[in-house]
Formats: sequence, structure tokens, C-alpha cells
Amino acid sequence: EKFKTQRLTKVQANCKGKFKIVQPGDQFECQVQEANDITGTVKVKVTDKQGKVNFQLVDQPIPDQPAIDQPSTR
Repeated sequence: EKFKTQRLTKVQANCKGKFKIVQPGDQFECQVQEANDITGTVKVKVTDKQGKVNFQLVDQPIPDQPAIDQPSTR
């Protein structure tokens, strides 16, 4: 839900299994797909025994995007 709020889109996550047994400090990655079909990877870190997490979108190239020309400095 927090990811949805930050990205302003619906997100489906696949974390390889329905449940994970984790401890505070554990990290794992999930594959995410946004409503606009953009996919990516999220790194998740467990922060406490109640199951709260922090997450970070792992940078990945955006497919099918043209290269941006940089202005010449000559």
C-alpha cells in the first residue's frame, strides 16, 4: 500500500512465495509490476518484529526508451 501511494499506481508484487520467515534486519527482493505494465525489482528490509519494512526500488533501465541526446559543449 505504501508503494502504491508513493508511485501513484496500483502495484502487484511477487516475493517468491506467499509467506516469508524473516527477522529484523533481513533483506530480500520482490518483483513488482505497475498498472502501466512497467516491471522492476524492489529491495525489502525488515525493520522490526511486527513485520514493518522499508523498501527501495532497484534502478533498472526503462525498456523501449530512446536515448536522450546530450548537448554538445564544444
